[in-house]
Amino acid sequence: ILFDGFLKVYLEGKDDEDSEEQEGLLPEMKEGGRLALQDMTATERFDRPSPRFTEASLVKKLEELGIGRPSTYAPTISTVQKRGYVVKESREGTPRNYRVLHLDQGAVRAETATENHGAEKQKLFPTDIGMVVNDFLVEHFPSIVDLHFTAKVEEEFDVIAEGREDWRAMLKRFYHPFHETIGQVKETAEKATGARLLGEDPESGRPVYARIGR
Repeated sequence: ILFDGFLKVYLEGKDDEDSEEQEGLLPEMKEGGRLALQDMTATERFDRPSPRFTEASLVKKLEELGIGRPSTYAPTISTVQKRGYVVKESREGTPRNYRVLHLDQGAVRAETATENHGAEKQKLFPTDIGMVVNDFLVEHFPSIVDLHFTAKVEEEFDVIAEGREDWRAMLKRFYHPFHETIGQVKETAEKATGARLLGEDPESGRPVYARIGR
C-alpha cells in the first residue's frame, strides 16, 4: 500500500464467531424439530414508486440509455428547467396510517402507526405545462421522443465523424419525414391546453376548467 487513505482512521472490527451466532436471526435447528412461537409482529407495507430523479441520477439514466453526450447532459437538464417544464424543489410528505399486528401468547393486539409518505428533497418534478408538452409529443411525434431515437442518432454522428457517411444523406433521411409530420400535425392536431376540471359553478351548475393559456 503506497498511501493509507481511509485506512488511517478506519478501525476494522474484530471477527467473533460466537457473537455472530448469538446475533443470528434463528437459533440452531435440526430437521423435524419444533419451534415454540414466543411472539410475532406483522407490519402493513405499501409499494413504493420509483424515486424521482435528481440531476445526478438523471445523468446516470441518460448514460445507461445512450442518450446524449457528457457535454450535453448539463445543458439539457438546465434547458427544461429554464423553459418551465421541470422544477427542482423539495416537497413535504403527507401522513399515512398503517396497521401493525402483534401476536403474543395467543393474543392478537392491533395498533395503528403513522408514517410520512411522499416526502422529496431537492428532486426534479414535471410542471403542468411540461406534462402537456410531453403528452403532445408522445401522441404526435412518437418516433422522435422514443428513447432509442437519440441513441441511434448519436451512433450516426459517430459514423459521420469517422467519414463513413455524408452528413447530408443522414439529414435528408431525417428531415423529410419529420417535415411531413409537422405539416400533418399543424392541420389535424388540437391545441393542447392541459384542461383540468376544478368543479362546478354553484350558480349555474356548469363545469369549471383550468387551462394553460400559453
